[in-house]
Amino acid sequence: GSVTLKDTTVGFGASRDNVLNVAAGATFIVDGQVIYLKAPSAVKYDNAIVVDGTIVMDNAQFTPENGCKTVQINGTMQVIGDLSINAGVKIVVGGTIAVSEVEDEEGKLIVNGGTVAVGTAPETLGANGSITGPVQITTGNYITVYAGSSVETAKLNVNATSGESDAVSTEFFINGTLYMTVYA
Repeated sequence: GSVTLKDTTVGFGASRDNVLNVAAGATFIVDGQVIYLKAPSAVKYDNAIVVDGTIVMDNAQFTPENGCKTVQINGTMQVIGDLSINAGVKIVVGGTIAVSEVEDEEGKLIVNGGTVAVGTAPETLGANGSITGPVQITTGNYITVYAGSSVETAKLNVNATSGESDAVSTEFFINGTLYMTVYA
């Protein structure tokens, strides 16, 4: 089934019992809302939302309250319009973030002080996760992409004039094997 959130304010993550879980096969639609990720003061990067199914973000943003919180994407996040990842929010992508490029539904993932990690720090190399479509990384922010994950079809900081990416990347190797790439 599916649930649509519109014209309301909602917060998740205030306690371990206040976590939004989008189950496999389910769809959660956020239409033009700010999702407040709440945290007790002693908790940092505790999951506020876990997506095993699909979450559709339509002109929305993630904003933390009282600490840093994580949104774990194991399934799919579809972005229509702009989605802002604000300071104190960490998005961990083990599944896929698909940013729309469909006319009249064009989207953009905006890293605005938050953190996006594609894949998870691997114990053995070969983790997976991906982002597709337009991504804007604001000044001073970055995206980490672990080995085995992909942003190959993402359009990172595309220059409107040249049509080319302005993103700068740095690769990190351990014992000669690629561990992760950071894009800023």
